[in-house]
Amino acid sequence: MNSDFALAVHCLVLLAHDSSSLLTSSQIAERLSVHPVRVRKTLGSLKKSGHIGAVEGAKGGFFIQCNPKDVTLDEIYTLTVSDVLKPRCHNCSKSREIGANLEGVLHDIFADADQHLQEFLRRFTLWTVLERLRQHTGKCPLQSEESL
Repeated sequence: MNSDFALAVHCLVLLAHDSSSLLTSSQIAERLSVHPVRVRKTLGSLKKSGHIGAVEGAKGGFFIQCNPKDVTLDEIYTLTVSDVLKPRCHNCSKSREIGANLEGVLHDIFADADQHLQEFLRRFTLWTVLERLRQHTGKCPLQSEESL
């Protein structure tokens, strides 16, 4: 899995943490130590999906628009990941019985694995992530910027 999923979760957790203020994409990129272009792309997807909102202008920025208790990690996974578990088969002879069918068989197996992963992620919300961060740091992430 690439880092798009983790980046989106991090952006959402950060915005939930700083829910009383607007954060620019540059501020978010700096806090996450990620290139601003990647952050803007992720924020654009989160805005389009309705998870975050934005205020334009010199004093603008992004804000959390969803309730962290209502957003499951499978929502973010589906938003940020596509065909992550799709097997990439080498270019084999399609005229041979095994080569002609292997990709389809592996696709079915990996599609099932992806479904199980999504079912697993559905058990966790952004709030769960915030709570686990609190447990790991000993602080409530909604109170201290340093913890994120």
